Amino acid sequence: VPDSSIQISISSEKGFNPKQFKVKPGQAVTIVLTAVDNQEHTLRFKDASLRAIAVSVGGGETKAITFNAPNNMGVYDFMCGNPDHRDKEIGQMIVVKE
Repeated sequence: VPDSSIQISISSEKGFNPKQFKVKPGQAVTIVLTAVDNQEHTLRFKDASLRAIAVSVGGGETKAITFNAPNNMGVYDFMCGNPDHRDKEIGQMIVVKE
């Protein structure tokens, strides 16, 4: 896992932590997702161009996924793919040229 990876924890109680992260257009992004409770969670993007990118974890599990950030700057919302969690487990990837 690259040192530059984005470490995100998720729980039903607190949702994603952190809820936002910034990347550069076209940057290789590695998200390391850890479920810190005993539930299953999935990080899934809402934007149609990122629908194929998702990572699922079971209770206490950690998994990583690597992909290229979109070339278009903007805010890309993500959520937990579990239907019972979608409204409260949400976050944002911000693509900016910083």
